[in-house]
Amino acid sequence: MTESTSNLIGAGFTAILGTLSSIKEAKNQRELQEKIIRMSLAQKRELEIRMQDAQTAVARQKILFEALAVDKHHALIRETSREKSVSLVVVGIGAILLAVIIYQARRKK
Repeated sequence: MTESTSNLIGAGFTAILGTLSSIKEAKNQRELQEKIIRMSLAQKRELEIRMQDAQTAVARQKILFEALAVDKHHALIRETSREKSVSLVVVGIGAILLAVIIYQARRKK
């Protein structure tokens, strides 16, 4: 096997893994967005009810602050999840490339 063939194989593996991870990531993203949409509607209803029940402006501000904090928390969780997925893809690609290199080294012996 020549070096150019091994490069093509490595590029092929990388492309396949990238495509598979992109498809899975898009599916997960759609499911997550659907869940967020449903959660957001329920949270908005709950927030509206709590705001109507609140007696003072300070209580209303506290409720709004809590709602915004929850939304920010969910956004941070999504971002962390996305970064974790990217890291796993990079590690997977590295492992496959290492396996290809080891395979080629053993074949040359």
